[in-house]
Amino acid sequence: MNEFTESSSEEIQNPEIPTGDWQTLIIIQRHGEYDNRRPADWQNLTSDEQKNLGRLTEKGKDKVTHISQERISAILEQNPEETDFILINSPTFWLDEPQFGQRARETAEIIGQTILASLGERGLNQNQLLNVRPKTSDHP
Repeated sequence: MNEFTESSSEEIQNPEIPTGDWQTLIIIQRHGEYDNRRPADWQNLTSDEQKNLGRLTEKGKDKVTHISQERISAILEQNPEETDFILINSPTFWLDEPQFGQRARETAEIIGQTILASLGERGLNQNQLLNVRPKTSDHP
């Protein structure tokens, strides 16, 4: 069994942001590659399992960052001062176990960091990310 699962986001042409006069744009972004292994022994997790199970791999993080940068750049090229962002992610844990990763939350955090960086680079107000909150996971 493959120990990493990659979403099918490479099938999406980026950026797929429409041009023109749109009022609301909803983008659903699937997480990137993540560690989908099951624990060898549920009662005695290894430090590697505790650290990595259900979390994005470095490749997954890089891909989410790249896709986000393209999308955010395309969005902010159109009407930057009038654009607000809001992020929503699934609250589920890998295998429904709280000690494992939350790939959706990690993805949202990367996107949020990318939005804030893009706003800052353009001298725009960071409050355009409407639900800014402190980072809560223990993984970047």
